[in-house]
Amino acid sequence: MLVLQRSIDETIVIDLRDVDLSRLKDIDKVLAVTLVAIRGSDKARIGLEVPKQIPVHRREVFDAIKRDGVRKQFEEVGKSTKSAKLEKLLAVVERVFNHLHDLPELTREGRELLEQATAALKVAEPHKWDAPEDRR
Repeated sequence: MLVLQRSIDETIVIDLRDVDLSRLKDIDKVLAVTLVAIRGSDKARIGLEVPKQIPVHRREVFDAIKRDGVRKQFEEVGKSTKSAKLEKLLAVVERVFNHLHDLPELTREGRELLEQATAALKVAEPHKWDAPEDRR
C-alpha cells in the first residue's frame, strides 16, 4: 500500500494514459483508497492499493515529470534540427572542400584555410575526413 499525506486542496494523480489495461488481470483493475489517518484539521493520510504498472504521484511530482518530459521532447527536436542543419552544412563544405583541393593554384593562405576547415570537419565527422595531403 502506498500512503501519501495530503492537505486540503492537494491532489493525488493516478495516471492511466500509458497503461495497457488489457494486460492487467481483472483483480489488478480494482483500485482501493483507504483513509489511513487524519492529522489535525487539514491533513489526511491516504492509502492507495494500485498495481505497480499504474503510476501514482502527488500532483506536484506529476507536474514536474510532465515538465521534464516536455523539456526532453524539445531537446530532442532541437538536437534533430541541429543535426539536420549540420548534415546540410557538412555536405556543402564537402563539395567546396573537394573543389578547392583539386585546384593547382591554391595559395598558401587558401591551403591553410582548407586545412583548418578539414580539422574542424574531422571533429564533426572524424571517420569521413582525411587530411588534404591524404586525399591527393
